[in-house]
Amino acid sequence: MLFVPIVIKTISIVKQGAKSLMTIQKSIWLEKQAIQISKEIGRSRIDIGYGSLDLKVPSHVIKLGGGKTLEIPTPHVKPFMFNYSPPTAVNPLGVFHMKSVRDLTRSATQEDLIRAINIINYEF
Repeated sequence: MLFVPIVIKTISIVKQGAKSLMTIQKSIWLEKQAIQISKEIGRSRIDIGYGSLDLKVPSHVIKLGGGKTLEIPTPHVKPFMFNYSPPTAVNPLGVFHMKSVRDLTRSATQEDLIRAINIINYEF
């Protein structure tokens, strides 16, 4: 597999009163940004609304069949699938379920990391 390093921006922590905000600066790989975000929040995964962003876990492997596999490096996004269960006696309105779809996993982009930072700044 060909690995092309992506150098985009760095992350810094800015203290603003009692609250610290994460911000983006220039020239660091996405992988290092993801590790910095993971260290800051103390977790290796964060939900970013449309999927689960894995920041510091092993690469994701998708089995393609015929003995072939596709390795997706970390950080990566597993998109959510929304499923509706029809009404029943217990749930007369039906129920929505949300789960991540492993086979649609893709590499994370700078926009995914920025969204994670925005969520972190809002939550913490």
